[in-house]
Amino acid sequence: MMKHFVRRLWPTLFTLVVMTGPALAHNLILEAYPFGETIAGEAFFSDGVMVGESVVEIIGPDGERIGEVLTDPHGSFSYTPTESLDLTFRLDAGAGHVAEATVAAKTLDVQHPPTSGRSVVAPVRLSAGVEAEIAAVIREQLRPMRQDLARYSAHSSYPVVLGGIGYIVGLAGLGFVVMARRRKLNA
Repeated sequence: MMKHFVRRLWPTLFTLVVMTGPALAHNLILEAYPFGETIAGEAFFSDGVMVGESVVEIIGPDGERIGEVLTDPHGSFSYTPTESLDLTFRLDAGAGHVAEATVAAKTLDVQHPPTSGRSVVAPVRLSAGVEAEIAAVIREQLRPMRQDLARYSAHSSYPVVLGGIGYIVGLAGLGFVVMARRRKLNA
């Protein structure tokens, strides 16, 4: 009886294992990083789709809501804090897609290390408008690389590798069980 059941079940199991495809899931990624006295950020899904025109909540260290910013059509946002606080940016894109990013207050102030007695050439100070333009150009140029990195890291993770090893061990175990039953029947 068991032998007939296994013979009928084997094609079904084989079909389920071989014919199933990968799940097409994606994660919401929210990045926030200090840039001088402002905080810039981006919101996008791990498959590269930008989260444009969405509300990003700004939460203070005590959990109180300080304000909100709106992402542009490319998923970017910018915020200039009025006081030095650890800030958490939270985006709820619906359907269970929620992401948070925290920026520490100490990262907003740019500190220059003291010189060690050597003569140092004074840095050239650019106007705020020129610095902002350069920052915008650099941020725009780096956007595709950050998206590619996020997409890559979302698709190549330890659970995928461990799942593959689990399949191999499971199929090997199933093979040993079949071999043991054949030996038992032939003996």
